[in-house]
Amino acid sequence: YDRDGRKTPIIILVFDDAGGPTNIILGNPISGDREIIIDKSLAKKYGFAVGDPIEISDFKFTIAGISSNSSAFFTPFAFINYDDLIDFYLESEIAADIATFPFLSFLLVDIEPGADPREVAQRIEDSIAAADVFFPAELAQKDEAMGRDLLGPILGLLLFVSYTIGALVVGMFMFTAVRARMRSIGVLKALGFGPAALSMAVFSEAWVLTLLAIPVGIVLAIAIASVITTIAPVYLILAAEPAAVARTTLAFLAVAGLGAVAPIRQILQVDPAIVFRG
Repeated sequence: YDRDGRKTPIIILVFDDAGGPTNIILGNPISGDREIIIDKSLAKKYGFAVGDPIEISDFKFTIAGISSNSSAFFTPFAFINYDDLIDFYLESEIAADIATFPFLSFLLVDIEPGADPREVAQRIEDSIAAADVFFPAELAQKDEAMGRDLLGPILGLLLFVSYTIGALVVGMFMFTAVRARMRSIGVLKALGFGPAALSMAVFSEAWVLTLLAIPVGIVLAIAIASVITTIAPVYLILAAEPAAVARTTLAFLAVAGLGAVAPIRQILQVDPAIVFRG
């Protein structure tokens, strides 16, 4: 979609009897010709309302409804019916390239009550050699795998860099903190505290500071995500997803422990006699 110099890629999902949007928050399902349902992120970005026209590739639709939770991480979805797909192909700017577009990607199979889905799938594959049958969970797994293949290397590099920086920051902070408390550590050594106990104190301090910083980081992430979705609402950002927060917390604790290794050597080299020096 292109308007006022702003371009937004849209994934258009075409359906016939079933398979349309599942969560329409404004408007109604498609009931007439050249109607379209768009995601709320696209509506928010361009100020669309139900009943407004929207022109995609020089083909004009009318917005019948606005749906929620119908977008990918970077791309909103739009829904049209199959009859309008034919008109869109023939009358829009892509008509010259129609040979490159398939008219059918998937068929949604609705089985009768009591039928065994596995048996139905096997019968379809036996009858149509070129057909591949997927259950919803399998299709979701393939989509997730494709996302990992596309974004995994980039996100992996970003995570590696961020965790490395985190370990260095914790290491420098703990190194400075231990350096400033050399006399106190000398006193503890003179009182009989061994290297193991003092090292555990350093690790504990690093972990406590990390646990205190994580809630602050979550609040900042939510605030930044809110700003981004306000400025560019087509981006889907899940800043406080419980599973992701739990994994990140464990990773940060590991990184904090790694960073706390740096000042351990200082502790081992502290001479208790430092207490008695001027």
